[in-house]
Amino acid sequence: MADIIVDTFQVQGPLPHNWQFLSQGGEETGRMFFPVLPQIKELSPKYIRIDHLYDFYGVVRRENGQLVFNWDALDQVVNDILQAGALPFFSLSYMPPAISQDGNVTSLPSNWEDWQSVVRETIEHFSGQGQRNLPDVYYEVWNEPDLFGRFSLSGEKSYLLLYEWAVKGADLAQNTNRFFIGGPATTAPYKNWLTGFLNYCQERNLRLDFLSWHRYSTDPMVFSQDLQDVDFYISTFPKFASLPKFITEWTIDSENNSLHDGPFAAVHTVAVVRQLLDGEAEGAFSFEIRDGLSPTGEDFWGRWGVLTYNGEKKPRYFALSLLNRLGRQRLAIQGEGTWVGAIGARTENRFQVLLYNLDRENSHFEATPLTFTNLPRGLYLCKEYPLTGEPIISNETVSAGTLRKEIPLNPNSLKLIEIEKVGPFYNFIQGVTEETTDQAVFLEKESEKISFIPPFLNPQRGLVDFYFKPLFSPTDEISHKILTISLSDGRRLSLEKRLSGFNHQLIFGIAKGDNFLESVEADTTNWKKDEWHKITLWYDQNLLRIGLDGRVVEGREINLSSLEASVLSFEPDDYALDNLLITDGEKTLIERLFDGRIDQ
Repeated sequence: MADIIVDTFQVQGPLPHNWQFLSQGGEETGRMFFPVLPQIKELSPKYIRIDHLYDFYGVVRRENGQLVFNWDALDQVVNDILQAGALPFFSLSYMPPAISQDGNVTSLPSNWEDWQSVVRETIEHFSGQGQRNLPDVYYEVWNEPDLFGRFSLSGEKSYLLLYEWAVKGADLAQNTNRFFIGGPATTAPYKNWLTGFLNYCQERNLRLDFLSWHRYSTDPMVFSQDLQDVDFYISTFPKFASLPKFITEWTIDSENNSLHDGPFAAVHTVAVVRQLLDGEAEGAFSFEIRDGLSPTGEDFWGRWGVLTYNGEKKPRYFALSLLNRLGRQRLAIQGEGTWVGAIGARTENRFQVLLYNLDRENSHFEATPLTFTNLPRGLYLCKEYPLTGEPIISNETVSAGTLRKEIPLNPNSLKLIEIEKVGPFYNFIQGVTEETTDQAVFLEKESEKISFIPPFLNPQRGLVDFYFKPLFSPTDEISHKILTISLSDGRRLSLEKRLSGFNHQLIFGIAKGDNFLESVEADTTNWKKDEWHKITLWYDQNLLRIGLDGRVVEGREINLSSLEASVLSFEPDDYALDNLLITDGEKTLIERLFDGRIDQ
């Protein structure tokens, strides 16, 4: 059984949003993204991968023995990708019929220089500074060469030659922005393919900017094992040790499967992302964006899309949306179980955990204990986001650094728990009266200050009146700062308890740094711990006065003209405060009885 502990203090490093990569298959020619652009844009993709460049969009034809290029149809698709907020990631496939040996799109070219020219023209068109001028475009050589075309690493139909001539074309491209070329985009990261490919690139000194492969599996652990295996393969090729790695297609099954349409696919998505976080995948392209049109007209027909053909959002779409809520810093997680896993994250103000219960048998329910540790004291707003629907919102109090909840997780469900500090935490004790509903705020040393911003404008006059109970020893020799009112010239009005000579006093006056410049005093030598006293402070631009227990003790002439007062704060220092009243001498500005709450 899982017992999830999220350490809010232990940031493991950045949380790469490597799920914000989407891939589309060859469901149809034309602008497949256009009808669903708003839905795609909501997922904030960084890159969108497309294949079938040369057999779907009429890019290349031959006239009078010369290759002629027409980018109009493909440009429209790229424009849609850009409109969705992403950059294109091109799979350079399949073979243009105009240069194919037999007109077949998975055959070799009639001559390799034609293939070289096609790749060069493609890169110059999209990355060229005088053409589309796109930055950081990826060019992946072919799509699943081990399947589409039955390429191998030796013999007449060699992927190595296909890649080498593509790189020659890339090397000839002129006046381009930075771009990347790589491969091999096989159906899985097969050892013989990757090691043979890397060895060939090393021996021939071929440009290789990234590695790519595909994976379809219901088991999330397979994805992390792939990354470990690829890292091991690369380790014997020091030149390529830091190559970025992309999973350019992935989901549950490479065939139609009803699981693609249901909650298992959503939870599987989060579980795979969780596994990929322990490796180093630059990006994982969810396959695919939009279903093709069903031959029999169903909206849901087990296709791979996160959207139906008609643009309806599937559960996997909502899983990607929840992942997008996660912050950019990864938090340490302990206590994952057999079925239940978690991703911890934080933003500047929020702590988050995305919980999931992945169960292929659809039978294991788990009431999952969830604990956030090392939280700052305070009042928190907690939101529990299900896969779909509105969040459940609650208010939580954290006084000892820990918040513990129990999260019910049905099989193949997930929830995002998000907590945000919305206010300070204060303890409350019995107030001035004996009534049980009368509660005063206890400002311990560990508390946060209580601050108010009343409409003072200029300090022409004001009154601050409250009950005060020292919970420190009134006869100690320590200075206790109680109240400050900031002034616009850097000084402050301040109320402190201090030892002056042999007498203990409340001092109210104008202070700067640790020193009072002008002040009035009230003797507190006879005060006892845990006794209430009423304190009244008056000030205007010419006079300070202090009152104690209903009588005016002392006054002093001052000069506060033309100064503005801003924030009034009670500083935490082991005392209780009740029945606060602030006026401008005529009308009430702030009135607080506290009684178990702080409204600031």
